[in-house]
Amino acid sequence: MILLSAGGFGVGSVESLLQPLLELQHPVQIVAICGRNEELKSETRKLLRQVLALHDKVEFKIVGYTTEMDVYMAASDFLLGKPGGLTTAEALARGLILIIVNPIPGQEERNFRSFSGRRCRHQM
Repeated sequence: MILLSAGGFGVGSVESLLQPLLELQHPVQIVAICGRNEELKSETRKLLRQVLALHDKVEFKIVGYTTEMDVYMAASDFLLGKPGGLTTAEALARGLILIIVNPIPGQEERNFRSFSGRRCRHQM
């Protein structure tokens, strides 16, 4: 299971994050956490309607605001998202692989460095 934390600002184009995942050759479940960002949920739903019919190996679920992040993280193989303070702390505590997308200068870059040597990947 891939957990996509997309609810915050600055994660970038959802399409650019999802497109490589939709090309996976192995069955996979992707859970996108969109938080209270209704525009993001709508954009993600539109994208999924356009492409999921072509990808029978990918199961996708969109989740709005949730207080169950710990449960989603526990069930995930890795997390794709920005290295905000809470996300970073929760992923570290879980031992969850975090694939970092578009860290902002300052705090998020320092959070990224805290993952150095901890099975870390960085994508910009």
